[in-house]
Amino acid sequence: MTIDQVQQTLCRSRASIYRYLNTNNETINPPFDPQRLNPEHRKSRREPLLFHPNEVARFARDLMGITTLLYRWN
Repeated sequence: MTIDQVQQTLCRSRASIYRYLNTNNETINPPFDPQRLNPEHRKSRREPLLFHPNEVARFARDLMGITTLLYRWN
């Protein structure tokens, strides 16, 4: 899922999604952080951030308290 799809799925603003991302300027793929939304592994910084649907569901359920998600695929 792209950041836009995550934003639509969680019904949150882009700023609130970026606030919870597990990113680090020094490393491309920081270690898993259970308190953050973890993107898929990338080979370079130029690759877009992508998120596995299971990770988005885990984040929504465990950290945001959302029990049902609306999946909107364009």
